[in-house]
Amino acid sequence: MSVTRIFGGATKPAMFLGVPILPFVFITLITMGVAGTFLIFVHWLLAAALAIVYGVVFFWMRAISRRDAWRLHQSLLRLRKRMGTAVRPSWGGVTFAPYRTRRRT
Repeated sequence: MSVTRIFGGATKPAMFLGVPILPFVFITLITMGVAGTFLIFVHWLLAAALAIVYGVVFFWMRAISRRDAWRLHQSLLRLRKRMGTAVRPSWGGVTFAPYRTRRRT
């Protein structure tokens, strides 16, 4: 029983408020930077709208990470791999290769 607890604790990513810490920090820093810029230079309503969007994204990340700590990482990896690959427009597939693919002519 204790082996399972040690393995679970050793393989779980660092969490903050139920969200893995790296996505939480990145989303928070980007949102605060853009919201601060909107607040100072544009209009406070845009900053408030961005804060609401941040809250929705935070609770989405928390809901995904509730049962499996690595599920958020898998979802973000899937999103990243679906965008900007050369295989997708030509064949409609997704590649998980460590190198960039290009379309053959």
